[in-house]
Amino acid sequence: MKTNLTAMTKSQIANFYGIHRKTLVSRCKRAGIILGQGLIMPKTILIIFDQFGDPRIL
Repeated sequence: MKTNLTAMTKSQIANFYGIHRKTLVSRCKRAGIILGQGLIMPKTILIIFDQFGDPRIL
């Protein structure tokens, strides 16, 4: 599956959902998605979108 996603920060992803960065980290942790330090790679972003819904179409 091709995607035009680029690496993003936790804050950028949280802004897509309209939540705070710490809330995103907490929800990911509960869902078993491990977010390390630094940028979130496109593969992980797709996992987040799959788990919580794609914010680009919400």
